[in-house]
Amino acid sequence: MFNEIEGQKKLIRVDDIIEKLHNVKNFVLISCGGGSPYSRSVENSTGTLATMFESFNGNIISCQWDVPTKSTIYIVNEMIEQIKHNSLGVDEALIVAQRKVREEYGNPMYWAGIEFWKN
Repeated sequence: MFNEIEGQKKLIRVDDIIEKLHNVKNFVLISCGGGSPYSRSVENSTGTLATMFESFNGNIISCQWDVPTKSTIYIVNEMIEQIKHNSLGVDEALIVAQRKVREEYGNPMYWAGIEFWKN
């Protein structure tokens, strides 16, 4: 699905990704510079989150700030486990994962910036 995007050494706009989404219910965007206005109409955009709300109908998980990689990987892996083994929804799985990651990474910088939005 993302062959033409994956691995490119250039700026990738959220618009580029959303255009390729079909029948997708959950959109997880974990990236550096998560709040930077990188859409086609930069002058009208307040950031990546605004672009996702304008262009995607479904569940959105995004970062409000740059969350460190190790704790983010832990959270995403734990979410997947909770969804697979405990049949939790994406929103509940994120809460459980954040509670677990707090045991290892107490500082909210490591986990609190990851948010769930239902659009």
